[in-house]
Amino acid sequence: MARLAALYPYDNTLRAVKISGAQLRAYLEQSARYFREAADGRFGIDASIPGYNYDMVAGVDYTIDVSRPIGDRIVTLAYEGRPVAATDTFTMALNNYRQTGGGGFSMLRDAPVVYDRQLEIRQLLIDEVKRRGTITPADYFHPNWRIVPASAIANLLSGQK
Repeated sequence: MARLAALYPYDNTLRAVKISGAQLRAYLEQSARYFREAADGRFGIDASIPGYNYDMVAGVDYTIDVSRPIGDRIVTLAYEGRPVAATDTFTMALNNYRQTGGGGFSMLRDAPVVYDRQLEIRQLLIDEVKRRGTITPADYFHPNWRIVPASAIANLLSGQK
């Protein structure tokens, strides 16, 4: 229980909202602000953005090109092999902090809420571990996003700031 509480220390609740493809792209662009390119061309993390304000999205495939300007870094975005159109619709699960615009994610603030049972995410994680016994990343993780260019990956993995 202590490890799960440390893994997810926030009292956030789970929500789901209806969003458009345009909102999804804007959401990913906001998250991609987490990366920066230094004057010397090396890539790193923007220290002014807390790590909890970097999100990854499951269910779609996308590529972040950190060498591009902020706001234009999502170079591919696809759902089931088809490019996401601005008018496509999705249901997105997220926490209440993010849904209300926390961390600069204001593009979802007015999205219609389709699920909100006021269930704390930390408790949902605890319940899942109790139910399954062991959580294995392979049961949940599907590699659906990547960072380019390749030179950025080495910098980011080495912890360059």
